[in-house]
Amino acid sequence: MASKIVDRQPSPRALIRGFDRETQARLAELFPTARVIDDPNDVRQTEWDLLVTDQTLGTVIDPSLYVVAIGAYDCGEYRRSGIPIGLLAGARFFVAATLTGGSHATEFRVPDDLDDEVERLVHADLLPTIRRQSVKRVLGARFATSVRPGIDSELSPDIVEPDLLPTFRPILESTEPALLAGRFWRPSGAELWWLPEGVDVTAWTKAAMNTWGKLDATRFPPTLDAWRFEPQWESPPELSAREALDGFHEQQAATLLELDRRQADLEAALEQARAEADHRERLLLTAQGDDLVRVVSDALTEFGLVVQNMDAVRSSTDRLEDLQVSAPDSPGWTALVEVRGYAKGAHVSDLIRITGRFVARYQADEGTPPAAAWYVVNHFLAEPPAGRPRVLQGADDDIQVFAESDAPGLVIDTARLFELWVALEHGRADRGAICRHLMVSRGLLEPLPDVPRS
Repeated sequence: MASKIVDRQPSPRALIRGFDRETQARLAELFPTARVIDDPNDVRQTEWDLLVTDQTLGTVIDPSLYVVAIGAYDCGEYRRSGIPIGLLAGARFFVAATLTGGSHATEFRVPDDLDDEVERLVHADLLPTIRRQSVKRVLGARFATSVRPGIDSELSPDIVEPDLLPTFRPILESTEPALLAGRFWRPSGAELWWLPEGVDVTAWTKAAMNTWGKLDATRFPPTLDAWRFEPQWESPPELSAREALDGFHEQQAATLLELDRRQADLEAALEQARAEADHRERLLLTAQGDDLVRVVSDALTEFGLVVQNMDAVRSSTDRLEDLQVSAPDSPGWTALVEVRGYAKGAHVSDLIRITGRFVARYQADEGTPPAAAWYVVNHFLAEPPAGRPRVLQGADDDIQVFAESDAPGLVIDTARLFELWVALEHGRADRGAICRHLMVSRGLLEPLPDVPRS
């Protein structure tokens, strides 16, 4: 008996799954018929034309749907022209399109056969998105067998005929090659486009629909007046304006490419500067032991002081203070410097050792006490510097006794040394001011006036 379908909604009829509400609203505006879903089983999927999603497809998405998948981990079963891949002990096995790893590539290939609209999007949107990702997700194939309903297990690719493996058509790939964006035919002949997270979802969905309209005009019909935009029906001013716009798009893509390259260069320079700081100034905030002694010595030298590493002078059985510091403009002025690093707080016993042993030994050897004794400490070094407590917090009386000893004592948080070093390098303080500040300070070193704290 002849019949006709009634209540069919106008195509393209789109299901939208995932995304935030703003993106869902923008996508819905693209279609005459659209519905946001949480569960694909809430609709009869064969009544719809396409799905736009950032969720995994798995086996719950009908193969008849065209799909725009944004960052989806699993893009579902792949079969060529609906041909079953094979049977194994009565269980169907198949090839699933899925993410298979990551790529650190920085060089990419753009296919020559892309439509103009897609190629423009690659340069204007996809490449900038990919370049911002340190690790790029890669689309590949996974061999699986349906051992029992809803259960997949890994299957060796050796038993799958090579000509039945997925044929992905790249939109963008690395030179490895690794597929960073691409498309393939689903079991019914509908196409799936996979793109990474971060791209312009609505722009890519429009491009996909324009492509699919050439393949299936019933499900993706052109608008009635679309012929007005075809080149053969354009007036000379329209043609001129369109060519100017195309030229602008090319210039825009070139500009964006240059900006992306410049950004990559600046990011690389920043990473290099950070790596250098990690092995120089920032060691004042992270190191202990010999590394901390070395960087404290470097900082004091940068301030214009003369530093001598005493461990290089004395024998290994006669270790006292780590450093002795003198000032070129103040003959006879010498400070003993003990450098310590602690995962937790500094120790008051260090002050006693400095005055009771190091200063006493120096006075016995030289006949006079040193001009100063400095306790330089990096404490709570596993914590962010801004959140660390004050050095020897709660031991104010001990710090005062240390300051008033025969060799006036100074407790120096390495964070204050870092601030002084950075101020010097930025030109906000000079060597003379820093040296005078260190030489006249007693008790707990305070920030240099007019120099911000870290």
